[in-house]
Amino acid sequence: MQKLGKQDQILVINPESITKEHHLEIKKHTSRYIAYLYDSVARNPVEHLLEGIFDTIFSFDTNDIEKYHFQKITNYIYLDKKPLTIEKPKFQAFYLASFDNRLQFLYEIEKKLTEIKVSYLFIIAGKKTWKKCLFSIFKNKHKFIYYRRNRIKQENIGNYYSQTHVVFDLVRENQTGLSFRFFEAMAYQKKIITNNSSIVKYDFYNPKNILVISESNLDFNSDFFNTNYEPIPENIYKKYTIENWIENVFNLKNR
Repeated sequence: MQKLGKQDQILVINPESITKEHHLEIKKHTSRYIAYLYDSVARNPVEHLLEGIFDTIFSFDTNDIEKYHFQKITNYIYLDKKPLTIEKPKFQAFYLASFDNRLQFLYEIEKKLTEIKVSYLFIIAGKKTWKKCLFSIFKNKHKFIYYRRNRIKQENIGNYYSQTHVVFDLVRENQTGLSFRFFEAMAYQKKIITNNSSIVKYDFYNPKNILVISESNLDFNSDFFNTNYEPIPENIYKKYTIENWIENVFNLKNR
């Protein structure tokens, strides 16, 4: 920091990965020290960093915003907008996540998709999945749920989005707010099925593009998968781009 000199603003992402002592040292070199939490406090605790360090802490998690009085901001579209395609996809539905307690709900979704004859590809990634993978292959219960030890690189996720029509988003335990899946789907102009009921409060929500489900309500049919995506108005889309996110975080619009 001494080599760089005084900075107007410094943004720290995932501040829990830096000790409080180092934060205080870094803060000496800026007029505004801010943080963005990529995850909920329940998953990545930051209570030890809440006093006397940051001028502003941004969060997308609505429960954390209410409890800790963080500054609300959503995640953002980090991808270039892709052209809208109406060709028949390789698989109608796609889901990608780590191995956790969402898996049982995913099995129920799988049953429903099979029942209404909708093709799908579900990928569960992470080291915890290896034994589950062997068990699934042995039992042959879940033909189109694939388990892999290594995570899919971020730059390769788009390959799967481009081959599907609908993306599933299931909320992690101890998380509120919107995951990056919504913003990736917006860039690829893909529909979403989610159990995150808060989505109906956002201005880009369109029931033609976004279907809300729950463990007690899987009452959907194939119509959602067989109708086209309805493009989001450009002025709303731009609100969620990384360019606009940067302007908001660094307060550039008021300069």
